[in-house]
Amino acid sequence: MGGGRRYFTRVDQADLEYPDRNGYRKDGQDLVEEWISRYNDLEAKYVWNQTGFDEVDTETTDKLFGTRRETTGECDLRENFKTAQLETGEYKFGNTKQKLDLLEL
Repeated sequence: MGGGRRYFTRVDQADLEYPDRNGYRKDGQDLVEEWISRYNDLEAKYVWNQTGFDEVDTETTDKLFGTRRETTGECDLRENFKTAQLETGEYKFGNTKQKLDLLEL
């Protein structure tokens, strides 16, 4: 799981969340599509937002590839963690059990 969707897609390819922004890859490769093709014989999932991640069934998913934002610079995790702790008194990591289950795959 990582960020920076634009680093995985071609310059002529629109972002899934921000269709007015394109990928950065000038080599013609769409690394997301290449990953999907590589694992087409398995139950492989590509997710790019929290909704998609939450829908992953860890019992049936063999491989998972996920990106969160179009670029990595838009999300300062340290700042997000501090803000979450100040506002709620706890860190919010989404469905932690689901994430741990996937690490065991």
